[in-house]
Amino acid sequence: MPLSTPTDASELEPLKSIYLDDQFFSPSFADYDPQPFPKWLEGIDTTFAPFLPTSIRRVHKALSLASLGPEDVLLDLGSGDGRFCVAAVREFDARRAVGVETEEWLVELSENLAKRAFNGEDEVKLERVRFVLGDFTTPELKDVVRDPETTCIVVFLSPEFSKEWEEFLVAHYEKGVKIVSMVFNLSELKALRCSVCEDLDGIFVYEKLKA
Repeated sequence: MPLSTPTDASELEPLKSIYLDDQFFSPSFADYDPQPFPKWLEGIDTTFAPFLPTSIRRVHKALSLASLGPEDVLLDLGSGDGRFCVAAVREFDARRAVGVETEEWLVELSENLAKRAFNGEDEVKLERVRFVLGDFTTPELKDVVRDPETTCIVVFLSPEFSKEWEEFLVAHYEKGVKIVSMVFNLSELKALRCSVCEDLDGIFVYEKLKA
């Protein structure tokens, strides 16, 4: 079980004070500014999905629903400003967290925000968070994307691209890797079983039943 499953809003303030105000980018879930979804940001590569930072509350909820803990290695494909990776290590004590992002400015932002999140003091934990610049579909990132130690993958794939990644996602799912899909469910991938479906918050966890 995760070490931290915050329910009181005050417990989320440390990360909320560091990361971008959710209302500027987020879709209209329960705790959001009710703006139309999605908001496309000019000049940002949105090949697979737009850059829409998830609220800190939903980051915590998603990782809690995935039962993230000290034995886990998280991979965030399209990591944005890095909040999933930082929360995984800082709040859930994950063994490692790796974020892959195509935008250089977002990788730099992720690294700077991670340093702030760990107060510039906890270097050991900070070293467990890594951000990689590149397209996760290319051979150059094969070793990162297909790391055999990965136990949990976070994705934000629009429906038309989830089919493209069906083989990749199903292969990891069959190996016991938990797939956390934000906003978009993966219902078109029939091989995946949704173990947690939170439609209201747009959180879908896919995990293979253990024999």
